[in-house]
Amino acid sequence: MIRLKTKSGGEMQIVLLNEDDSLALQKAEDGKSVRFEAPPKISTVKVKTELLQPTGPARKIPLSGKAQLAIAPEDSDFTNAAVWKIKLPAKVDLKANPLLRIRYVGDVARLTLNGRLIADNFYAGREFDLRLKRYGPEFFNGDLRLEILPLRKDAPIFIEPKNRPDFGKADSLAEVQSVEIVNTLRD
Repeated sequence: MIRLKTKSGGEMQIVLLNEDDSLALQKAEDGKSVRFEAPPKISTVKVKTELLQPTGPARKIPLSGKAQLAIAPEDSDFTNAAVWKIKLPAKVDLKANPLLRIRYVGDVARLTLNGRLIADNFYAGREFDLRLKRYGPEFFNGDLRLEILPLRKDAPIFIEPKNRPDFGKADSLAEVQSVEIVNTLRD
């Protein structure tokens, strides 16, 4: 624990917690103190996907400015994206604060609902997460699609070495590794 004095003479404490304890830490009813409670129960449900369109050629990523930074794709670049239809389960408990978690490899992924862009994600080797609660019934009854632009092996973007995909003999990749709904419930 680290104790710091504020300019006004108050005291601040910094406590380093492990992951389990940090998930159990909650603000008490008085709003001033904290308490520990059982961490949330986490469950996952696999979600089915259907490939609608295989990937086309990977885009050549243009660079901009003195720093030569990669430029984000334009809508027209997505004509070469691989496209999957995501089939959500009929019943999802919105009280469980469900999260749609997508693991993929590609340059950029984006989700569309009934043809409208709702989220996008630039590949960095981490999950593409989206809270479902905010979209309501339309999300579960609509046409949900995942579009992934292929990532070139020689793409001029930085990816942490531990997150860099194995291209094997391929020049580019666009693939869905998994799609699932993650639920968190407290007792």
